[in-house]
Amino acid sequence: MENKYKHIILLVDDEKSITKALRRLFRTTGFKIKTALSGQEGLDVLKKSAEPVSLIISDQRMPEMTGARFLEKARKIFPDAIRFLLTGYSDMDAIVDAVNKGEIHRYLTKPWNDDDLLIQVKQGIAQYEMVLENRRLNQLTKKQNKELKGLNEDLEQKVIQRTKKIEQKKEQLKESHIKLEKSFKDTIRLLASLIESLNPALGKQTKNVARFSKRIAEELGVEQETIDNIEMAGMIHDIGLLGLPEKLCAMDEKDM
Repeated sequence: MENKYKHIILLVDDEKSITKALRRLFRTTGFKIKTALSGQEGLDVLKKSAEPVSLIISDQRMPEMTGARFLEKARKIFPDAIRFLLTGYSDMDAIVDAVNKGEIHRYLTKPWNDDDLLIQVKQGIAQYEMVLENRRLNQLTKKQNKELKGLNEDLEQKVIQRTKKIEQKKEQLKESHIKLEKSFKDTIRLLASLIESLNPALGKQTKNVARFSKRIAEELGVEQETIDNIEMAGMIHDIGLLGLPEKLCAMDEKDM
């Protein structure tokens, strides 16, 4: 991973010769090195740091504050920093306790091997970068999930609106159909009245046909819509007579 800034390593040891030796060792790594001669001074350095500290190496045996105690407090300032404890074999109980509490990631024994220490520090920096990358990916995932949720809600809203429009259109079509059907029936009745006005006897016959047809349909138990259609058909079954001359339409059936 290409760094956008120099990683900062904090070295804490009450022996100045140790911090100097470590600084020389890390000179070729490109890391930015800060030092402190006590746990309290190390905490002050962390609090004043304008940039996050990537890795902390602290000696265990220091006056006033042990390395484990210092790293415990340092964790609260920079929780993501990788923490190494530098100690002798006689401090194993303190090391185990610190590891169990999650205050340190690794421990280094004195005297250290330079090559091994460089490898472990570089691995620690890689671990730190992985922590940051995981956080970035988690934040990106949350952002994308939020955006996806917004898109889904927007799509759902559009579907609801579209469905509402379709339902409104269906209702309009239904109302139009009812009006058209009423208009059709009114037209049928008007035509039936026209037949009756031209020939009362024929008009009477038309009404009788419509009435009897309706009754037969009801007896047969057909649907109401079919009954209405049969009644309408009976009312206009003689509609063709409207094309005949008025005198012919006015003639009685016996005179035809």
